[in-house]
Formats: sequence, structure tokens, C-alpha cells
Amino acid sequence: MATSKEQLKQYFETGDTPSETQFGELIDSYRHIDTGAVITSVEEYDDSTTVNISDNDAIVVPKSNFYDNRYKRQYSETITIDGDADTYYQVVIKGGNQNRIRNLNIYRRHTDPAPDTWYTSSHGGSLTAEFRLNAGSWGGSEYDWMLLDFREKYCTMLADAGHVNTKRAFYVMLRGGGAQYHIDSDDVLDIQVVYSTDDIIYPNSNPEYVEYGKTPLTEVNIQNLSDHRIVLRRDIANMATLDDITDIETNEPDQYGAERRGILKYIRVTAVPGGIFHIKTPIRVDTHSHMFHFSAEGYFYGNGQPIDIVWVGYSYAAQNNLIRDHTSVLRADPTKVEAGQYVGSDNHVYLWIKPSSLYYATFRINTIRVGSGPLFEEGDLELIISTEAQL
Repeated sequence: MATSKEQLKQYFETGDTPSETQFGELIDSYRHIDTGAVITSVEEYDDSTTVNISDNDAIVVPKSNFYDNRYKRQYSETITIDGDADTYYQVVIKGGNQNRIRNLNIYRRHTDPAPDTWYTSSHGGSLTAEFRLNAGSWGGSEYDWMLLDFREKYCTMLADAGHVNTKRAFYVMLRGGGAQYHIDSDDVLDIQVVYSTDDIIYPNSNPEYVEYGKTPLTEVNIQNLSDHRIVLRRDIANMATLDDITDIETNEPDQYGAERRGILKYIRVTAVPGGIFHIKTPIRVDTHSHMFHFSAEGYFYGNGQPIDIVWVGYSYAAQNNLIRDHTSVLRADPTKVEAGQYVGSDNHVYLWIKPSSLYYATFRINTIRVGSGPLFEEGDLELIISTEAQL
């Protein structure tokens, strides 16, 4: 057994004559180089610890629980939301300090349990939503919340968010059907899943002050989520709206507001049975967050109508959806020329034109670069004639 440093020092005080036994204790109390390698130093880094060894070797030990600082949370819970697979239910996060900002991270991996009807049995939908808010009491503070980051893939899972009526808690509307979600926060988590307006969130002896749950949703409240989304210039490509962005001015030929005419041209010179022109764009709603503006100009000789059509819309990948879309058919008899747009079975955005006659149909497609979209070019569009309403 090693002798303490204090005891060893007493053997070698001024005037002492250490004995053989005492010298032996000194030697036995320390590690000899012949015994093997020893640790010479330890270096700490953000994601690992390096242990340096006396034989010039080193061992790097990863910190397995290392995450971005934004996602280091003191409290974590995993919840399962039952109910209908296509309905969004209120998840109430209670408590907190109304005068302290709370960070809340809600997420799920695409491999977490979810209904097979969402996408596939192996890819149920992935979600990342990070909130910053205050809540926790009934008045006495200014309440607000911000959606710092929001990403969805394969399907929609987050439909709405906000404070309960009394501001004592914050809620999110998450999709059910047995789906699993993870919730992290830097404050205590007291979570209640609400399935109907009969569920009580906060009881009270006075019936007037009893707070009940919200009605489950079947549609996403895009406007509310967009209104609370924090907008950065680097987020433009993933935004559903640019309302809060300062105007971007540029004189570059392929930048915002730039136009390309005739990226697709077509003429039909033979008489054929009726059909629909389907124009397949390269935009995929499950991949791209692109705004777009296309127009068609030309002449339908067969029914004597001008072609003057405009299509606009936004492919919102975060929700796998086509939103804020509109089609205008100008200066033509609506009984002879129809047009619209849709998402095809391959997730591409399609434009369509349906004239009462295809004989000597001549037109070109033009495009303008708008918002977060690119400037499309010749070869990007594919024309398909079919009697099917959608492809």
C-alpha cells in the first residue's frame, strides 16, 4: 500500500537519516517507467476528450451526448398521440415562469411510430419545430411566442400553436393516430394531450373559469404559423411567405423579377379529339420550396379563342403541399377555355389547359422569377396531352 505524501516528507526533513524501509516506501509509492505507459495530460474539447499517454500515444473519447447548444435541454418527454391519423390534437405544455423565456423543441424521427397511412410503413414523417415563448400565469406579463425553426418531411404533423386562453400554458396541435413525438425544454414539462372540447385543462370551482380543450383540427393553420415564424434572409428558400423581408433589389439578368419567354412552344396542326394539355414542371412539393409564375400566350384557332393564362403558387416542402396558388384565364370565353394546376401522383406541380378544340392550337409558356423560386429555362417543362383530368 502506498505511503501518503505527508508521511514521506517527514522521512526527509532536515537532519533525518531515512532508513532502508523508508526509502522502500518512497519507491513503492510512485510508478516506475518500466511498469508501463502513464497518462501525461488530459485535454477537453467541445465534442471529445483527448487522453495523452507517456508513450506518445493518445486516446480520443467522443462525448456521445454532444449536441448543438440550442438542443441541450434539461427536461425531456416522449408522448404518443392517439385518435385519428389525419386529425391534429391539442398538446398542452403547462407551467413555466411568465417572466422567463422558455425554449421548447418538438421533434420526431421518420422511423418513430406513426400510422402507415401517413407516407409508408418505414417513413412515417419527420418533424423539427423549435419555439421560444413565455407562459405560466394568468396575466401580469406580455405574452408572445416565436417559431424559430420548422421543418417537416413526408407529411404534415404540426397544424397550429399558441397560448391557452388564460396564458398559463402553451399548446401545439400535433397529428394523431398513434404517432410518437419527443419534447425537450429548459423548464419543467407538464404535458396534457387533449382529444375533445370536453377535456378540462384547468379546473376551477367557478364554472365560468374552467378552461377546456380546443377542437381537434383537420387542416393546418398556415397563416398563424407563418405569422410567428422568425424570418432570416438565409431562410428565404424555405419560407411560406416573404411578407416581413426587406425588398431585395438587383439588376442581375437572372434574378428576382427576371423573365424568360417561350421556355416551351407548341403548335397542333391536325384535327384531333378533345383533350387536356398537361404541363409538367420540375417543381416537386415533397422536395422544393419554390414560388412560381408561369403564363401562356397564343391562339386556339379551333374555337376562335385567345390564349392568355397566368399560373402562380408556392410549393411548400415543409408541408408537402401546394399553397397560395391561383390560375387566371383572361380574355377568353370560360366555356371554351379552362385552366388550372394540381399536384400529380409523382409529386410534381402540373399546369393544365383545356380548350374546347385542339385544332391549330399554338402557344408558348413564359416565366418570371418570383420570391424563393428559380428562373426556369427552356427544357424544364414537359407537355403531355391526355384525356385524364390529372396525371
